[in-house]
Amino acid sequence: MGTFGKTSIGVSPFSDTPTEKIGTNYQMANVVDQRLKSIWIYCSSIGSNIKVAAYSSPSQTGAPTSLAWGSGEFTPAVGWNEIVIPEASRPPLTASAWYWLGFKVAGISTVFRYDDGAANSQKTRGESYSNAWSDPFGTPTSGSAQFSIYGEYEVAAQTYTQTVTETMGLSDSIVTARILTKAVSETMGLSDSIAKQTKFGKVVSETMGLSDSITPAWVTAQEVSESMAMNDRIGISVNDDPSPSDRPDYTLPVSIEAVQIESLPINVVAQTIGSLSIKIVGQVGNVDVNIAAQAGNVNVNIEAQTVDITILTPSGHKAVIGSGFLTRKYYHENVAGAQASPTTLIDVDGEGRLENIAAEIYQTGGTVAGTHEVAFNIYVDGESSPSLIMPLLAICYLGGNKAMWEWSNSAKNPEPYTVNPDGGVTYISNADGLARARWFLFWLPKVEFTTHIKVVMTYPVGDSGGWSSWVCVEYGFYP
Repeated sequence: MGTFGKTSIGVSPFSDTPTEKIGTNYQMANVVDQRLKSIWIYCSSIGSNIKVAAYSSPSQTGAPTSLAWGSGEFTPAVGWNEIVIPEASRPPLTASAWYWLGFKVAGISTVFRYDDGAANSQKTRGESYSNAWSDPFGTPTSGSAQFSIYGEYEVAAQTYTQTVTETMGLSDSIVTARILTKAVSETMGLSDSIAKQTKFGKVVSETMGLSDSITPAWVTAQEVSESMAMNDRIGISVNDDPSPSDRPDYTLPVSIEAVQIESLPINVVAQTIGSLSIKIVGQVGNVDVNIAAQAGNVNVNIEAQTVDITILTPSGHKAVIGSGFLTRKYYHENVAGAQASPTTLIDVDGEGRLENIAAEIYQTGGTVAGTHEVAFNIYVDGESSPSLIMPLLAICYLGGNKAMWEWSNSAKNPEPYTVNPDGGVTYISNADGLARARWFLFWLPKVEFTTHIKVVMTYPVGDSGGWSSWVCVEYGFYP
C-alpha cells in the first residue's frame, strides 16, 4: 500500500465554479500489480458538495485521456477527505504511469489548497458539475497549480489455481480457485497416494460418484467438503493444537469470494494469537464479535457510511455508536432568577448522556462581581453535591479567555469569538458595565449518567439583583 500525488497541504487557497473540472497530473510509483483504493483531497473551508476522479495521462504535461474512475457527489469536511472506491470498481494502476487527479465542485464556497509546481501539469476542462464524468477527458487548458490531492493504492487481487488430477478408470481434471497452489495426485483403483507441500494439513472428503475419504496426519486440521458434480461448497474449521511444544508458529490466510453468503461463523481457539485481521466488504446484516482474552487491543476500521455498533464490556457499561445513538430530549426555556434562587433546568431519571448547554444570560439589576459568576451545576446518579460545577468564566477559558479579556479592556460589542469544539463564549454584548454584560455561550459537558441527571443554574451571592436567561439543554437516553 502506498500513495502518489501531493500529500502536503498547499499554501494557496483555491475556489472554483460548477462549470469545469480541474486537477493535476501526478506520477504513480514504480510498483507493479497495484490498483487504486481511494482518492484523498484537502478542503480548508466547506460550503458545497464535490466530486473527484482519476484519468490516465501520457506524461506530466500531457492531456488526460481515458477515465479510470469517477466518484458521485459527496459532502466533504474541513481537512483531508478520503473517498473510498468500491471494491469491484478499483481500477488497475500501471507502474510509473501518469494520472490526472482532480475534482468538480457544486459552488465556490468550498475552498481547496495548492502550490505552484511544474508548468502545464495542471489540466482544466469545461464540464458542468451536474453532468457525469466525461470519457475521454477532452481538450484541456494548462496551468501550474499542484493541488493537495493524492491517490492511495493497494495490491491488486490475485487469483491462483489448484490443479487436481485423479485416476478413476477415467481421467478427470478439476481446476478450482485457491489461495495456495498444490498438486494432488490420487489413484482411486489402487492404494491411495497423496503428496502435498503445505505447512498445515487437511482432511479432504470428496464425492465423485464414489465415496472416498483420505485422512493424513498433520499439525492442524482443515476440513474441506466438495461436491464435484454440483457447485462447490466449502466449510472450514481451524483449531490450533498447542500441546506439542516444538510445533512452529504459522500464519493462516483465509480468503473467501462469493456472490452471497448466508452465514459466516468464524471461531478461532488458540493459546496465543499474535494478530487477527478481518476485512468484510459488501452488504452485511449483522457482525457479531465475541472476544474472550486476558488482555489485548481491538482496532476497528469502519468504512461504511451508515453503521450502528453496540459494545458490551465486563464492567456492565454500554457504548452505542451510530445514527440511533440517543433518543434526544431538549429543555428550552426563558429563566428569570434572583440572587440565592438556584434554577433547576432538568431533573430526569434514566441512562444516557448530557450533551450540550447553550445560553444567553444577563443581569437585570443590582451590582455583583459580574455575570461570569453564574454557574451550571451537574448532579449525576443521585449525588447530593454536584460532581461538576462550570461557571461562565470557565466556559470562557475554553476559548482562551479572549472574549472577556478584550471586552473588559477595550472593546464594547466586539466581534464574535472563536471557540474550541467543547464550548466557549461566542459573543459579549454592550451593557452598563461588566456586571451587566449580556453573554452568549455554549458548552458540551458530555456527561454520562446511569440512573439520573440533574442540572441546576446558580447565581452570584451577595446581590439582590435579578437575572434573565434563555437556556437550552440537550440530553438523551440510550435505547
